[in-house]
This record gives sequence, structure tokens and C-alpha cells, in this order.
Amino acid sequence: MAVEQFRLKTCVDFKIRDTEPHYILVKKHYGCYSLVGNQEIADQVLSVGDGCDTVDTIEHEFLHALGFWHEHTRPDRDDHIVVMWNNIQTDQQHNFVKQTFAESTTQGTEYDYKSVMHYDKNAFSNGQGETMVTVLPEFQDIIGQRQEMSPTDVLELNSLYGCSKCSFFFFIIQHIYKCDLIRQNESKVTDSNFKIQANFGKKCVFFLMFIKQKVFKDHLCKYDEPDNYVKVKI
Repeated sequence: MAVEQFRLKTCVDFKIRDTEPHYILVKKHYGCYSLVGNQEIADQVLSVGDGCDTVDTIEHEFLHALGFWHEHTRPDRDDHIVVMWNNIQTDQQHNFVKQTFAESTTQGTEYDYKSVMHYDKNAFSNGQGETMVTVLPEFQDIIGQRQEMSPTDVLELNSLYGCSKCSFFFFIIQHIYKCDLIRQNESKVTDSNFKIQANFGKKCVFFLMFIKQKVFKDHLCKYDEPDNYVKVKI
């Protein structure tokens, strides 16, 4: 399933090794880990240990092998998060060291709080508190999402590998309410329009991802309301 996501959304694919001298060797070791980029060694190990066999985690490790660093170690990360060094386990602080611009593979993309390569706010905490605080407070509980590659992850990968196919997009539909009885401090979106356009001879595939939200008891939404839908016009 995880490998299929790369095929669907990027030009990157994986195949069984034949006689290639450099290759990724997937093993069930202790934990989830991978080296970053092609190390030009005979068997570059990528571990999918116990608890690591989920789509998001496998994507995360394969993105490492393809050259991705953690999102929160980007050279510009200090503009977007504050690292709480005193709250990080001493032997894990290397996971928060910034990359140089020369090492970075971000391809000019904006900082992505929703990246599958971003740790969550409590990653490697020593018990003294959160290890990262987002500059934009509304993203504090978003970082560390473990669903699948974000739109920016896909864009970055396609750019890094020079994919000539049409880029893929995801639209994440969140906080869309049509009911009257909602909390007043929530955002309210009633209409969104997106234009889908491909170059001549190219095909675009679009993915819609719906995030489950907690519905409070005073949200008297009806599933059969005529305005509760997504409409696609061709």
C-alpha cells in the first residue's frame, strides 16, 4: 500500500533487485529507521520493525532513503518552530539538529507543518514538557501527522526527481460546517472552488482526503442536509 502511494502520486517506483550494485534492503530490525539518500553501499538497510508496518511510517522511512531529511530540521525551521532543547532526551538531540542549505532537499517548498517527515510536539521528550512549539499556535497539534505524504511532500519529491508528469494535489477538507449550532470560535467555510488543469497530453489525478473531526453534542447536523456534499463539475 505504501509503495503504491509512490506510484500513484509521483514518478518514483520500486522494483525487486536484479543485479544492481546499490539497493535498499528492507529488513525487520528493531525500530523504524533508514539512512538518508543513496549511500552507494551494496545493501542499504531500511528497517520496518514491530509497530512500523503502517503506510505513513513506511512512507517516512522510504522518503529518508530517497533523500529527505526531517521537516523540523530544515535550515529555515527557526522561523516556524521553537525547539525546546531542555525537554529533549540527551541521546536523541541529534534528531533536531538543523541541516545546512547545501544538505537541504526542500526544493524551494514552504515549511510544511503537515509533512509526514515532521515529528510531533512531544517527540523524544524527557518528561519535562513538549520538545517543539509551533510559531503558529494552530499547528501545534497538527505537526507529526501520521496519515500519509502531504501535498508538499509529493511536490518536493516530484521536483527532486525531475518528474515530468502532471503534479498531484490533495485537498484537505477541514472545519466545513453547514449547521447553525456550531461553536462560534471555529472557522466556517461554505464554498471552495478549485480549478483542475493539465498540460496537453497529460493526465492529472486528484485526491480528496477527509479528516475525521469530533462532533459535539450541540452540533445538530443532519446527514441528509442538501448542502452537505462535495460537488465535482467536469
